[in-house]
Amino acid sequence: MPDALSFAAWLRHWPAWSLPPELPVAGMLVCAPLVVAVLAVLVALPILWLMDRAGLARFVWHPPLFTLAFYGLVYGILGLWLLPR
Repeated sequence: MPDALSFAAWLRHWPAWSLPPELPVAGMLVCAPLVVAVLAVLVALPILWLMDRAGLARFVWHPPLFTLAFYGLVYGILGLWLLPR
């Protein structure tokens, strides 16, 4: 089992690419965090919909707060993975 230091070194180099700071979208330069925010919505909403259809949403104490927290989690994961370092 690898120790934490080697795992952190491996994680720092994976992936070897990231989004550029600005992306051209329809002739405009859009900042990368905005693109990650849109991707986070596109990833989080289907997962939340599936949770609702499976009946897992009834175990959530405050659904709007859970939705916001889940979106923040997805945005954080995608941001750490895709944004420039």
